Amino acid sequence: HIQFLGEMVQNHSYTIEICDAFGNRVIHLENSNSADLSGLSNGIYFVVITNNTGKQTTGKIILNKL
Repeated sequence: HIQFLGEMVQNHSYTIEICDAFGNRVIHLENSNSADLSGLSNGIYFVVITNNTGKQTTGKIILNKL
């Protein structure tokens, strides 16, 4: 699991999209501050969080399960 914290996920409606390195959306969440990554393969993923005012923030996840 991964948990999202911070201003973007507090007191707002928001969506979280996690995409693989090819831009394919692999997870889409609405108003949830955590995601289960157990079904994903090792690799690099990009996260876009968009709140209801249109503000966006992005991040990167490097998943390396042992």
